[in-house]
Order: sequence, then structure tokens, then C-alpha cells
Amino acid sequence: MIARPPDLFDARVERANRPTIAELRAKYGPTWGIKTMAAAARHERELRHAKECADRAILAEYAALGLDPVHTNDGTLVSPALLRALNRMPETHHG
Repeated sequence: MIARPPDLFDARVERANRPTIAELRAKYGPTWGIKTMAAAARHERELRHAKECADRAILAEYAALGLDPVHTNDGTLVSPALLRALNRMPETHHG
């Protein structure tokens, strides 16, 4: 017969082997490693802001080069530096 591991939710399991609430908080933090909704929303805003700043810089670079911006199939803006690295830089517009 195979021995079954002890059930952690069984009251008969020795409590002395379980970590205390204080030990768990010290190990995982006050939110047990789970982001609060406010923290998750703040993180999303920060990521969105960073992407918008990067996109503005890339668009400014395209404008300085006199080129139309290049996007991937999913709409992601491609930097001129990447196009140069891939040897895919479009011709400059003369207008």
C-alpha cells in the first residue's frame, strides 16, 4: 500500500511544522505576492505610458528622416534602427 502524504488541511497534522502568519508575511510580503488591483492598474498605466513615449520618439525619428512610419502586421511601430539593422530601410520621400 502506498503511503498518502499528510493533508495540510487536516486538523490532525502537527501544527508545529506549519509556518506562522508572521513567517509567511515575511517570506511573501503583506499581499502574499499577489498584486492588488490598484497596483496592477498602476503597472498597466506605466507600461502604456512607456510605450506611448517610445512610439513618439520613433515617430519623431521618422519625421526627421522624411519617411512614413512602418508598422508590423499587428500594428506595432517598427523603429528606423531596426529597419537599418535588417537592411529594410525604405527610400526617403522627396516632396
